[in-house]
Amino acid sequence: PPPPPPPPPRLLRRQRQMCIRDRATRVTYAIFDPDPTITASIAVNLISASGESNNIPDSRVLPVFRVLHASITTDRVEGYLNSDFGTIVIPDIGFGELSAYTNIDPLPMPLTLTDVGNSGAPVHEAEILVGGNSKHTIFFAGEPGTLSLLNYRDDARPLETFPQVRIANMSVNFGGVNVYIQAPGTVIEATTPIQFIGVPTQLSTGYLTPEAGTYEITITQLTELTPIATPITIDIVDGDIVDIAILDTVDPAIVDLLIFDSTLP
Repeated sequence: PPPPPPPPPRLLRRQRQMCIRDRATRVTYAIFDPDPTITASIAVNLISASGESNNIPDSRVLPVFRVLHASITTDRVEGYLNSDFGTIVIPDIGFGELSAYTNIDPLPMPLTLTDVGNSGAPVHEAEILVGGNSKHTIFFAGEPGTLSLLNYRDDARPLETFPQVRIANMSVNFGGVNVYIQAPGTVIEATTPIQFIGVPTQLSTGYLTPEAGTYEITITQLTELTPIATPITIDIVDGDIVDIAILDTVDPAIVDLLIFDSTLP
């Protein structure tokens, strides 16, 4: 008997229709291994003749976002998308807590945070946009009257050649801080190298790439040497990713370092 037909091919991704207006345009697609920082099963980039490379979303898969509550003066909140107050998408998070990732359409839409259990009591609302194929962390930061929703893309693809560390300053009490990533026990002096100088409030260092090893992360004010937070120690190897938030505490002279996402065990 003839052999059975081969199984149908498994669909790995689907791209929306693309229009190329110039016949002379050269288009190159590059296919990469699975990337945990995107929602598609494989990564496909479109490379132009000039060398510019852009990730192409999988039209079948929605992007995702999550919210980190970083406002010490604001009570617990819950979140709704696009004025749909019948569907809670961010359930009950308090200061220092991180919600799970949730799906979102890749279109601009309002994210409304309200008091828990009372969708008619908005705490803050702002429009957010999460691009196709991506994962984002939204920081809910500030204090009453100056609250913000800060949109950060989680795009540190694990690399075999080095670890990556990102530190976001969500403190309202310290508008600029220095970040030291040094060997444990290092005393901060005027000659100690600073890994990032003057991280403003509500901004981040981006992904820093120290060599693999054990480090102590210390935070000081911009022009001072005295730590304003209890240093934390991380032991990182090539491929690790660590996300840290600087948060206010009940003591306005001290901040806290929160590792809110990490590939560390």
